[in-house]
Amino acid sequence: MAKSRSKDPLAAATTSILFPAVKPYGFQRYGSRKLARICDDVLHIIGPWYSGWGGRDFYIECCAFGLTPPTDCIYLTWGARLRDEMTGYDSWPGQTHELADASMERAVQLMYKRVLPSYYQRLEKMEDFLVLLQKRPDPDHHTHFQRACCLVRLRRLDEASRELTSAVRQYLEDGRSWCFPKAAQCEEMLKAINEGRSLELYELWKSETIRNLRLEKIIPNQAVV
Repeated sequence: MAKSRSKDPLAAATTSILFPAVKPYGFQRYGSRKLARICDDVLHIIGPWYSGWGGRDFYIECCAFGLTPPTDCIYLTWGARLRDEMTGYDSWPGQTHELADASMERAVQLMYKRVLPSYYQRLEKMEDFLVLLQKRPDPDHHTHFQRACCLVRLRRLDEASRELTSAVRQYLEDGRSWCFPKAAQCEEMLKAINEGRSLELYELWKSETIRNLRLEKIIPNQAVV
């Protein structure tokens, strides 16, 4: 007997249309709607979600970020919402199963044409993700910290130290309460670099992110079609 579809049009379309399309590329189920894969310590997320404005339109967020520095949230800094070429909007009709299916079919074609080859495929290695981070012309404290963690992973420790020093300075200049724990983490990594245990701290932070985001079941992969 065929398994009945979810009563949620977006969840149903994700399960029957989006997931089979991206599964060969290494994406795995991550909750009821999100899909994820981990390539060389870089987390790739495809995240369909309903608009908070009502009406049951939905968005599809495509993003990537490193598993360090440690985090307890998914952020879109290095990504974007998928834009419907038919309507020109980044919202997709999903009020019924028929509308959600039609929207997801168009989204999959756009994934094949643009997102998978020109975005995710180019971010399958830590070196490539670092190149993306380095393209930002006005790096803020977070970007310096993210760059530093990539550089630690790549064993480019002198460069990592410079990025961490810049991050500490900018966090302290910012001065908001949440900046001080971040600055302390940067200083912790600087100390670890000086003591020859930076990779150990990197792995500890990576495990913290995996635990916080409940990524334990996402099997890291590097071989994609």
